[in-house]
Amino acid sequence: MQANAQELEHISLITTPIQLLKGNVVISQGTGFYYFLDDSTKGKIIFLVTNYHVLTGNSPSTGKLPGFSDFSVDEFKSQKKDLQKLCETIKLEGYEFGMINASENTIDWLNGILQLPYLYDKVTEKKTNLTLTDEIKKLREQTAEKRKGQFKDLSDNEQKRVKRLNRLMIELAYPQETPKIQLPKGDNIKFYFHKDPNNPGEVNEIRLPLFSKEEKEVWIASDDYPDADVAAIPILSAFTKGVSIYAITENWTKSNMKIRPTSTITLVGYPYGFFDKKNWLPIWKTGTIATEPSYNFEGKPLMLIDISAFPGMSGSPAFAIANGAYQTVDGPTTVGQVRMFLGIYASMQMITEAKYLEELAQKDSGKGINISSSLELGHIWKADLIVNMIKHIDVKKYEEEIIKKLF
Repeated sequence: MQANAQELEHISLITTPIQLLKGNVVISQGTGFYYFLDDSTKGKIIFLVTNYHVLTGNSPSTGKLPGFSDFSVDEFKSQKKDLQKLCETIKLEGYEFGMINASENTIDWLNGILQLPYLYDKVTEKKTNLTLTDEIKKLREQTAEKRKGQFKDLSDNEQKRVKRLNRLMIELAYPQETPKIQLPKGDNIKFYFHKDPNNPGEVNEIRLPLFSKEEKEVWIASDDYPDADVAAIPILSAFTKGVSIYAITENWTKSNMKIRPTSTITLVGYPYGFFDKKNWLPIWKTGTIATEPSYNFEGKPLMLIDISAFPGMSGSPAFAIANGAYQTVDGPTTVGQVRMFLGIYASMQMITEAKYLEELAQKDSGKGINISSSLELGHIWKADLIVNMIKHIDVKKYEEEIIKKLF
């Protein structure tokens, strides 16, 4: 017997598998869910919410992606390199760069160097014994004529090639001082919308590039907590035509249910990509809260949970659920049905560091996860972080910098 929409849990319809692809090749997969913002000034916007690492294949702690060639402070920190040391090493070579419109020994100064069309020639004159990589040789040929002119006169693609060539040359010439460029592992994603809740197995597949033509990422992240493994993508209205939109809102974070350590918590997602593909419905997994939820764990908007989780569940929404009696924050027990959004699942806690499960599976070459160093504790980035991140989106800026330059 086929269920109707009234018998389906709303939560089962808000989630989607997310596949990260490089071209048409699937790199990894995770979970996402839909969040609806209804704001008097920003308008009505649907967001796809997931982890940063689901979209990039990299943990946010390894460095953001300011551009495929630009230097960033995060790269130096995560790779334990000294920014000033690299700047001083370059200056000691005695290059005659001319005017660079930035203070010396800064990220802006380094990125200014990347815009010098003649940098390749300067470096190869000083470093005559360098063994050029195939990519450098290819870029050298592609930019041969363009490097004779001014950077500002080049097209966007020509500028990208020059900057990429220069960044690779600096890495090659000064390997001890230079952080390795952090490249995304994929360039587009697939996700899905249900067409009809009465027949959830019918879905629309959406394919979305992750970067604009100017190499800016399409997702937003938290400015307050840049290391938070959370990302949200505003969904174009064209993608929602002919589908049924199920989402959560800020109101889902508000409840009179008492949440404490040992309270039950439920993740909804796609472990190892496993789910009901006929009906296109996710898997629900349950654990318990392992830290005081009203406090930020280690000063971050995190709580820990005790749960058995698997690769593919990264990005799963986390809920406190009650069907019947539950204790209220004021103390008395009451009866009702509660679906309270608590946050987003991101990673597992190892003895010495946090690891997202896809990373563990990759390192174990598909043989399963070695949990000898795992504390079997999962990280939940709290709902308030997601709500505030989405509330503060600059819609006009996003439209100008991303949407108009996406396709």
